[in-house]
Parts: sequence; structure tokens; C-alpha cells
Amino acid sequence: MTLLEHIRKLPQGRATLKNLLREQARHGFTRAEIDKQIEDMIAAGQLVETRSGHYTAVGVGREYAVGRFHAHRDGYGFVTPETPISNLRGDVYLSKEAAARAMHGDRVVIRIGRIEPDGRANGEIVRVMRHAHPSVVGEFRLARKGYVVVPHDDRIHQWIEIPESMALPVRHSSADRVGNLDPKGIHVETPKDLAGLIVTAQILDFGEDGERPVGRERDPVCTRRLR
Repeated sequence: MTLLEHIRKLPQGRATLKNLLREQARHGFTRAEIDKQIEDMIAAGQLVETRSGHYTAVGVGREYAVGRFHAHRDGYGFVTPETPISNLRGDVYLSKEAAARAMHGDRVVIRIGRIEPDGRANGEIVRVMRHAHPSVVGEFRLARKGYVVVPHDDRIHQWIEIPESMALPVRHSSADRVGNLDPKGIHVETPKDLAGLIVTAQILDFGEDGERPVGRERDPVCTRRLR
């Protein structure tokens, strides 16, 4: 029996590190091995650490679930659980504040709140397991402090922060060119020259707890300026 199977068989799928160490030591497992297994299960969305040293297996009860996050253009969203949840009808609703922790399409672990008599429920995101967007297409803008890319897909609400050192696309060298002129005919000397252009931002850091993602400007998509 694997450690996950053992935890899932416990009442409500709950376990403490103290008890796991005591039980698994009888089978010859070391503290380092158990810590590694727990870390892997949390990363895989199979286990949630509810507080220090206390764990709950996802999918055993109605409290936690794994699913795909669907954002609405107005900021709120829904998660579709991958496995059926008892008494739940439809998707789990996420408020605008709760939805800010993930991007549209991400695979997430959620904690489900009270399930109403009609089967509706709301929830909050515990962890993003897999990001759906390694890069985002949007408008390059000058911000009060630095630069941002505003996603073209209005279901992606997070603006991508672009550090000045990563704002310029890769130069295409040529003896006949002055400045940074790529094959699309876009002449760029400074990041300000990108203002209003549609670009691709490669996301380097997705941020945590609602922080703005950080990326780099990878390539202008078109020469049309929006403003």
C-alpha cells in the first residue's frame, strides 16, 4: 500500500505528520523519504496541507477537489471538478477575489465551501497545479512604474509586468539597419517605441496570492497601434 492509499483510508482522508512518521517507521521508511513523498503528493494535487503538519487527501471528502478554472470577463470564475462531488450540482463558483489567484484554463486545487440545498457551492483556490499559459498575447503599454502587457483575451485578467531589461525583443543585426528593426518592419530603439503594439509576453514568474506575473517581451505580433 502506498502512502497516499494509506492516507485515503484514514477517517475523512486526514493525517498528521507525527502519526505518519510513527506508522511508516515500522515499515522501514525514513523521515526524509516520507517528507519527499508528501512533497510530491502536494505538488501533484493529491494532498493538501491544511496547516503545519496536517494533511487531507484530495477527493476523499467534499472539502477539496481538482479541476479546470474557467474565468469570466467580469472577474469571477468557475471550477469544474474532475471527479464527482457528493451533492454538488454543476461547477464551483469563485468570487472575483478568489479567482485572481489563477489564470483562465489553469488546473487547480480548490477548497469547497458549504454546498447549498440546491447543489450550488463556492470555493477558493488552494494551489495552481499547471499553468495553461506559458506566454500571452496582448498590448504593450507604458505603466506608471515600468511596462506591462495587457492580455488580448479578456478572460485573462492579470497584466504581465515587463522589467525594463526584458522589454526589448531580440535584435536582428544588419549593416543596413539602424536600431532594432525586425522582419516585420517594426523599428524599435527603446521600450517606449513598443507602446500600443500587440506583442507576445513570455511569462517567467506567475506570482503568488494575486501578485502580478512577470515576463519578458518576446516578439511583436503586428505593427498596428491600438491608441
